[in-house]
Amino acid sequence: MSYGSKESPINDLSEVCHTMPKYTYIDGDGTVSAESAEVDGFAAIARVVVKAEHRALLKDQTVFKLLKQWLGVTQQNMYIQYK
Repeated sequence: MSYGSKESPINDLSEVCHTMPKYTYIDGDGTVSAESAEVDGFAAIARVVVKAEHRALLKDQTVFKLLKQWLGVTQQNMYIQYK
């Protein structure tokens, strides 16, 4: 599902309420499609493929390793506050 387009993007979030979404259907296999991942509008420096179920990405160790790498997080500079 998407709102707006590359040629006519939505610039104000209030426009979403008055815009019909465009639905795209694919033959789902339980993963996030590469096409969906690439339409985020970001000028990506890197894109990776992680083989995991859609919701399983939230707890996938490969995803966490990649995020920490990209954010420059190391054990030395990681601060965790426990309550």
